[in-house]
Amino acid sequence: MTTEAPVRTRETWADTAKGIAIILVVLLHAEFDYLEVLPKWRWDEYSGVIETFRMPLFFFTAGLFAQRALAKDLRGLIDSRLLRLVWVYTLWTAVGLLVAQAIPFVARTGLPLWESLLLLPVWPNAATWFVYAIVLYFVLAWLLRRLPMLVQLLLAVGVTVLFHTGRLLPPMTEEWVKIGEYFLFFLLAVAIGPRLRALAPRVRAWQALVAPMVYAGLVAALRVAGAPQNVVVWLSMSLLAVPAGCGLAIALSQARAFGWLARLGSDTLRVYLLHWYVLTLATFLLGLVPVWPSALVPLLVPALVAAAFAGSLVVHRLVRHVPGLFDRPSWFRLPQPRPAPPGGALPQAGDLGRATP
Repeated sequence: MTTEAPVRTRETWADTAKGIAIILVVLLHAEFDYLEVLPKWRWDEYSGVIETFRMPLFFFTAGLFAQRALAKDLRGLIDSRLLRLVWVYTLWTAVGLLVAQAIPFVARTGLPLWESLLLLPVWPNAATWFVYAIVLYFVLAWLLRRLPMLVQLLLAVGVTVLFHTGRLLPPMTEEWVKIGEYFLFFLLAVAIGPRLRALAPRVRAWQALVAPMVYAGLVAALRVAGAPQNVVVWLSMSLLAVPAGCGLAIALSQARAFGWLARLGSDTLRVYLLHWYVLTLATFLLGLVPVWPSALVPLLVPALVAAAFAGSLVVHRLVRHVPGLFDRPSWFRLPQPRPAPPGGALPQAGDLGRATP
């Protein structure tokens, strides 16, 4: 997800990768049908096939440009990245909880509204948990930054396995499980992001397509063979999804016909925050049709995805200038450090008595 990064030249392939990831995320959410008014088809089955592709790529792209922020001191990290993310998470989760009182676009917590609001710091919301995760990932990556990168990655692998299997962990919400599972992919982007970004412009399209073809072949083979979905298979395929997704993005970014993907991925935050509301409205409207012809049923989820993107972009254009909706307000910053007095350091306590009048 794009986060308050320093001004930089846009890297088309990275934006394309983000565009691919956000499309797959919206596709997953379009299948949920919280209102239970649309006929089911096989989209949930097809989406499950690429479970190991969608979120690893999404979190990897979120960490691609994190190195500069993680090189700052803690104050700099908080002021440049974390405050914005905390603001966005708190604001949009609160908005979602308020809307959910009337429109069940997300699974309700079963708690009174005031309790849900108080639990925001410790109970990740189902609609905005990704933003919550990125805040934690930045903090964890900053705390681990002085360890050798191999040690960092091995620790992250351990966390991923622990959360994916649920071993030695108390029962927890699905959002906490996912947060634990995907830290590895954010940290992997921090580790190899600079080298990958330097390499990407030199890779030709046919070379970039090798990794996605291998991934697709393995997915098909595992599906045909009925291989068990244990943690080893899941983690191996999830790690392979990173070069597969990046390779696909590099190849598509070299074709003008897919320029729209890069434009879509240049700011995924607006779609991520708004698409839930558009999906709810579109699902309600489509649900007013009493009977759908069988030939149209497979098109309902793609129609919801298209509506979610179109509606999110339109709403964003209408409200983008409202202060504080998609970025922190100007006052939500750390207080500026007091400047040093002219002439050098402050006098020591023992020097005060010797000061000249």
